[in-house]
Amino acid sequence: MVAMADSTWFTDGLGDLYGERPEGHLPLADAGSIDEVRDAMVRGGLVDVTVTPLHDVLELDRAHGVAPGHEVRLQHLLVGRRG
Repeated sequence: MVAMADSTWFTDGLGDLYGERPEGHLPLADAGSIDEVRDAMVRGGLVDVTVTPLHDVLELDRAHGVAPGHEVRLQHLLVGRRG
């Protein structure tokens, strides 16, 4: 089983935040939708992939802030299991 929390942090692109991005690295860093992350999990062989919005985390981020270079965004719990 795989479980992870993720969001669409850089929908406008990474800019120079991580320097030059080597080909193939961080392919979902600038995903426009959490569905792109879910689809990548499915392409990787996971089944029964679920996406759960983490509204409580969003409220905590609004109250306390997020990491430098990030905007407050809804995060999601993605869970899948090996097929």
